[in-house]
Amino acid sequence: MVSPGFQGEREAVGRVAARRLVVIAASAGGLAPLIDVLASLRTDFKGAVVVVQHRSDHTLDMLPSILARRVRLRIALEVDGQVPEAGVIYICPPGMHMTVGAVLRVVSAPRLKFVRPSVDLMLKSAAEAYGRGAIGVVLSGSGTDGALGSGAIVKAGGIVIAQDATAAYRSMPEAAASGGPAQFVLPPRAIGLLLVGLVNQAEGEGLRAGASGAN
Repeated sequence: MVSPGFQGEREAVGRVAARRLVVIAASAGGLAPLIDVLASLRTDFKGAVVVVQHRSDHTLDMLPSILARRVRLRIALEVDGQVPEAGVIYICPPGMHMTVGAVLRVVSAPRLKFVRPSVDLMLKSAAEAYGRGAIGVVLSGSGTDGALGSGAIVKAGGIVIAQDATAAYRSMPEAAASGGPAQFVLPPRAIGLLLVGLVNQAEGEGLRAGASGAN
């Protein structure tokens, strides 16, 4: 897990990994709520953000440029091999899977449950790598991809948030809400505000606890 055993891996790659990782999953009808969530995150957001969206394998990847015009956080131009840093958004390329450990990995592999990228795969790896520091967000989409991964996040002590009935396609967030089960079911903008509170408040408490322990 990232804290505390991740420290050696941080130093090995020469970058400081965020202590908290937010994985945002979306599929059909998910672009608008994705923008709403990300637009609510301030530039001082203390977590790293991974976006996993079901898209056609051969789609021209316009998502980074679309988000760059609408959000305040930095969009990573390179993803594979990168250390997830606070205040940076990492987008899984179309037609690939993504996982996280010491670094992010983009993987060319067969579809899982008929989809690629697999939300379950990314969420499970986040649960294993980040434990209580992992947050999964499941937005509009068809099917049940993300339900098993949400369960892994909750089991590891992390947090799962699902979009409420505002989702254009409700089966994916509803599966996450029941499969996690999700601790929060909210509309997109409320999800963004909640993420700011959860991540930045927890980070501040961790810094204060560290300072207190040093005295």
